[in-house]
Amino acid sequence: MTKKDPSNDGGNPKRPRYSKVELYVLKEDVDLLREVAAALSDPARENVTRAVLQEQIPRARPGRLKELLASMSFDEGDLSRTPATNRDETP
Repeated sequence: MTKKDPSNDGGNPKRPRYSKVELYVLKEDVDLLREVAAALSDPARENVTRAVLQEQIPRARPGRLKELLASMSFDEGDLSRTPATNRDETP
């Protein structure tokens, strides 16, 4: 029998669901992000913290990479150029 993840029990709708997040940030930002995470998980501060973050940090627009690629012109033949010669093939 497998052990169920308590953050994804799907049982009680009044019980909040939590997710684990792993981040790679500069060392000087670690304590700040821990404080933000603590504020978001504190019922007394979560709503205010979330509102401030949403106001100050705009959400990323999905599809930005697709828009960039669609705007690029590949008519120059960049994709069909021949590989460079005289390269050492051994790693």
